[in-house]
Amino acid sequence: MAIVNARNLVDSETRTVRMFEINNDTNSAVVCVDASSLRGHSSNPTLHIRSIKWNTTAATSNVKFLFDAGTDSHAITVHGSGEFGFHGKQPLITNPEATGVTGDILVTNGSAVTGTFVIEVTKAKGYDASGQTR
Repeated sequence: MAIVNARNLVDSETRTVRMFEINNDTNSAVVCVDASSLRGHSSNPTLHIRSIKWNTTAATSNVKFLFDAGTDSHAITVHGSGEFGFHGKQPLITNPEATGVTGDILVTNGSAVTGTFVIEVTKAKGYDASGQTR
């Protein structure tokens, strides 16, 4: 597994912001957001992606984010450097909740990638109120 330095920057009642790095390696369906480890988890969690910011060393890097299920559901593929959702005009990337959904978000990249990723998710289902407001 090549996800390193992963940590939650925010883990509130309604959202989580997680940062992680990939260190010159490939990944095949590696968990980058573990839905059951987030604050307030009760059961059968569903997360939607609100925003992603990324910076990789190669413009041709191909990093796929997937919603974990019996057959994983594609969320978004990112390349090089950029952002999605930070301007408030882009919609959520919603989890289609395919059969066997776990709530986790996975990352897959076929060739070696080095980069930093910040992903913000909303807690749509399966979470109790945690008391934290932000």
